[in-house]
Amino acid sequence: MNLSDLMVKDFSRKACIISKDEPLTEALRAMKKCKSDRVILRSKMGDIAGIATKFDVLMKLATERTRMTEPSSWRISSFMSYPVVTIEQNRNVREAIKLMWENGFTSLPVQAGDILIFDKFSIAELLVDDRTSVLKISRTPPITLRLSDRILHARMKIAENDASLLPVIGDGGEFAGVIGIDEILDLLIEYYETSRKSPKHLTEISYLTVEDTVRQRPPIVGAGGNIGEAASLMLKNRYRGVVIVDNSEKPVGTITGKELVGYLKSTVH
Repeated sequence: MNLSDLMVKDFSRKACIISKDEPLTEALRAMKKCKSDRVILRSKMGDIAGIATKFDVLMKLATERTRMTEPSSWRISSFMSYPVVTIEQNRNVREAIKLMWENGFTSLPVQAGDILIFDKFSIAELLVDDRTSVLKISRTPPITLRLSDRILHARMKIAENDASLLPVIGDGGEFAGVIGIDEILDLLIEYYETSRKSPKHLTEISYLTVEDTVRQRPPIVGAGGNIGEAASLMLKNRYRGVVIVDNSEKPVGTITGKELVGYLKSTVH
């Protein structure tokens, strides 16, 4: 596959776009509707003001500042990153992959008539026929969590390891599921929305555990599988990654958008 012959516009989709002044809760609803983990933020003048991802939101939630304020007062602009690196729609995929790798991105806004997004699902589309072993690119061995681990510990592990999902091990050593940015963020938002009605429960956020939000049936691929299978599962489930398991269904690795970007970058000279 020659990435220089493929155009970014042919693997991009319409971006999720909202005003930078929208409440955080509205931004998260927009992400869910768009089946995306990020939104492009526009200023009152219509320019791109920034980009906000679920990871950005997760890293700022449960801090001292957010604990002392009402969720209704949070604006998505408080969680955005700027300036925004973009790419033109008529650039080739090779250039996009290089730009993403150099900046540590898994998506790029695309300058077109409407703003598009070239992201991890775009890359997955490129790889559905790839028969390379999943073990060649997976993060191995994976960082794992226990069901009894605290949610704030899980968030810390995700940040420390620059991961977007982590396999979860049950009390008996069995593979219990996966937890990632999406699951942790959903739980924290639910906590904030309900606990504000009863201030005496504010400190209970530290007692939330992985078991409270683990995804019990994550997309999995056997250790003998290939990258195309992993990419197809990501597309089918619209999920940020897959867990690689051995014959005994023990997690031996993970593949997310970051690994897919790295793999394609390794093929570019």
